[in-house]
Amino acid sequence: MITVLHVITSIEPGGAEHHLLSLAKAQVESGDQVLVAYMRNTLRNLEGQFKDAGVTLFPMGLTWYGQLSPVLSLRSLIQSKNPNVVHAHLPPAELYTRIAMLGVNGNAFIISKHNDERFAPVPLSANLARWVAKRAAAVICISHAVEKFWQQKKVISETRSSVVHYGITQMAQTTEDTFKDMLSIKSNDVLFGFVGRLVPQKSLDSLLRAFSLLAVSNARLVIVGDGPLRAKLQDIAIELEISNQVAFTGYRSDIQKVMTGLDVFVLSSNYEGFGLVLLEAMRAGKPVLATEVSAIPEVVDNETTGILVPPKNPEMMAKAMKRFMTKETRWRMGNAGKIRAREQFGMSRMVKETQEVYERALDLCAA
Repeated sequence: MITVLHVITSIEPGGAEHHLLSLAKAQVESGDQVLVAYMRNTLRNLEGQFKDAGVTLFPMGLTWYGQLSPVLSLRSLIQSKNPNVVHAHLPPAELYTRIAMLGVNGNAFIISKHNDERFAPVPLSANLARWVAKRAAAVICISHAVEKFWQQKKVISETRSSVVHYGITQMAQTTEDTFKDMLSIKSNDVLFGFVGRLVPQKSLDSLLRAFSLLAVSNARLVIVGDGPLRAKLQDIAIELEISNQVAFTGYRSDIQKVMTGLDVFVLSSNYEGFGLVLLEAMRAGKPVLATEVSAIPEVVDNETTGILVPPKNPEMMAKAMKRFMTKETRWRMGNAGKIRAREQFGMSRMVKETQEVYERALDLCAA
């Protein structure tokens, strides 16, 4: 049994945050003492789910970047709890943890790289990332694409980095399909769906344009999630004259019900560190239509569990959508995806590989 302190920017629902929840829950079940410090408070969060998992939470009260008090709070927490492992997730949390640990020894510092994007919107961002990573006994990258990105920037070294793909638990069997009913969609209509944040990274304008090019009367599109682009995307749907076939639901916490109701999951991102939502779709037996960028080809087996197309290419995406109008194609790829999620991306594999990184880091610190 060891004590693990995870530090993350927030516990607002998102890929990295849901991954941490799954990892922390599994670590508690294995007998570890698990603490989670989160820098920022948010209106919508996973606090209840973390507590239900047996995790002790510590809000650090960050309200603006550069604020000193969260550093002091985090440093005090590390010194009082003296965890064996301090594991930071996402750049702001990485940086605050690195500063808080100045002059603090005896704890294995590990960072997880969840994205292949700039460390911070400041000059010399890569230098800042190098300074943080230099202190780490180990770096976990959630995909080979993320590892390659940071190695090319000379932020992490091959000797201390490991790739540990996200894992997912198996979904309880269900035949419930109330999501289409909620949207007033006929059972034989083909429902394409996106789940995630409505931000530029997801290139949802390309998805809307692709759907307009499909021009099939029994096709529907649902966009589940919220974000700064929602109003703009709704205006685009009106301009493209597809608003009667497109539904915007806003944020929903019942993702299992959403995935069960979809016929095809679509992810039109310009880049993705991993895309946990892809595993959620595959676990539910849904075929995937996604862009061939970053880590997505590591998750989706093109032409087997889904179809991959170039980013920002509505024409190619529309052609792929047309292929998915065939029920046999949807069933074949969806079934293959379900098997792949179970066999290649199980939760026990992720936890085991993470534990192995911890053990190597602890050995290094003890040497």
